[in-house]
Amino acid sequence: MLGEEAELMLRRVMTHFKNQIVDGKKYFNVDCEITLPKFDRKPTSLEIQGYQIDLLAKKTTSKKTILWMLESKNTDTPVDVKIVKDFIEKMEFIKQHENPTELIGWIYCRSGFKSDAENWLKQNNILYSNKQNVVELIEYLDK
Repeated sequence: MLGEEAELMLRRVMTHFKNQIVDGKKYFNVDCEITLPKFDRKPTSLEIQGYQIDLLAKKTTSKKTILWMLESKNTDTPVDVKIVKDFIEKMEFIKQHENPTELIGWIYCRSGFKSDAENWLKQNNILYSNKQNVVELIEYLDK
């Protein structure tokens, strides 16, 4: 699957979020439940001031604005710490540009993540999924 195809697949996955509460460990490698919000603004790709954002989606309530920002890596090699640091920089930019109440970062890589990258992801509370995690998430959403 090419990078664009992976991005399209994940866009479709995100459009099936309907405020379900899921096991964060199973799908996103975090030790808490995750609410999959029904987005007001569908996941879209954008480029802002030189930053390429693979997917950005928005959920607005009367009390807060939640953004989900996704980076998709469809590579044969696991994500390394440089990619994670670049993603964190993009997240900081989006925080300043969009000013959300909450920003959820999510990185997908078909081939997984190197251990140093996983450490950075955990330290920065970023969700991350490999191909198996997303396949299981799709199976859950299709129920």
